[in-house]
Amino acid sequence: MGRKLHDFEINNLIKSILSQHKIDLSKVNFTSRGGVVYFEGIMKLLDHEALDSVPLKVMEVIDLSINAIQDVKRVRYNLLNLSKTDVGWRYVKFIKSDKQMVWKVGGGGGITKHRED
Repeated sequence: MGRKLHDFEINNLIKSILSQHKIDLSKVNFTSRGGVVYFEGIMKLLDHEALDSVPLKVMEVIDLSINAIQDVKRVRYNLLNLSKTDVGWRYVKFIKSDKQMVWKVGGGGGITKHRED
């Protein structure tokens, strides 16, 4: 067994994985702390406006690749456009109104958030 990876090394490996899959790194934030990886923001492909531009199978590959990194203990996703469930990945639907934005997990899930502009 080799030396333990530092969090910045894990972050660099994650950046490489996301880049290989052409993920827009300006829309998603990630960090590793003590081997636990946290994601937030929007996971989408470069040069695509659609929030469902990342195929769900690609998300599975990305997730497996990140979990396979040495010293990664857990990956936590708090993405606005995708949700990982017990049965796999799902797109999150956005509903916009004049003064608020509501996010609901597609397929009858339970996440609802409100934001005042």
